[in-house]
Amino acid sequence: MGRRRFNFKNISKAVMLLSLLSGQGAAAEQALPQTLTMAATEWCPYTCGDEGSTTSTDRHPGIVVEYIQWLLHKQGIRLKVEILPWSRAVSEAEAGLVDGLLTAVRGEVNSLLLTSQPTMSYQSCFFVDTDNAWQYQGVSSLAGMHLAAIAGYGYGSEVDGYLLQHAGSEDVVTLVRGRNGLQRLPMMVKGGRIDAYIADKNVEAWRNLSSGGVMPVNNAGCIPAEPFYLALTPHRAWADTLLEHLNQSLQQADNQQQLKRIIDQYR
Repeated sequence: MGRRRFNFKNISKAVMLLSLLSGQGAAAEQALPQTLTMAATEWCPYTCGDEGSTTSTDRHPGIVVEYIQWLLHKQGIRLKVEILPWSRAVSEAEAGLVDGLLTAVRGEVNSLLLTSQPTMSYQSCFFVDTDNAWQYQGVSSLAGMHLAAIAGYGYGSEVDGYLLQHAGSEDVVTLVRGRNGLQRLPMMVKGGRIDAYIADKNVEAWRNLSSGGVMPVNNAGCIPAEPFYLALTPHRAWADTLLEHLNQSLQQADNQQQLKRIIDQYR
């Protein structure tokens, strides 16, 4: 039997192909952005800062900002957060003017790509003046109450339908727009313009703490806590890859312990 000859030309081509494929795989890993620019609204202690500002240099930018910074740093990505009115934050994310939303609720931003794992959870509660004995006991207990909420916010499936249903009735639901809405809500209760307002439990606690207890209100009951997520615009080629990295990171026990440490700094 004769010797089988090696075709060095074919071997050379195979080596080149493997090198090319390997290089493409490395390039895919390097395709993640160096900086991720996310939009958020002023929602302290989750995201803190004045509208029109960026939280990238703030000393206490918020629980979610610090947590996502921690996760992205492991991927070599810098986080920049632009604080905008919520409706503008959503529209800019949907248009691809920013890379996404730092906090989003399922069903609130259907055109964006959300992580499958939640970042945190929030809990909406009803707040009344200190001399008001009313208690929230389901949507039916809102009958006869003049309620206020921030326009465009999602408060949870239990009450979002009610807010939408009565959004055109100013004497039933007042939707607050513009700057400093969260600070205006307790003023509206104290001034007798509304009977109650709805806000996140941690947000209201932070407002009361940071204001030194000015304009105290009573918690009149809450709806069940619901998760929120990070959302990316589909206009970025790397969006799915980054979501996969984030979903893995959000499940890791050491990262969840870091989240608890961050939360403790805001109490």
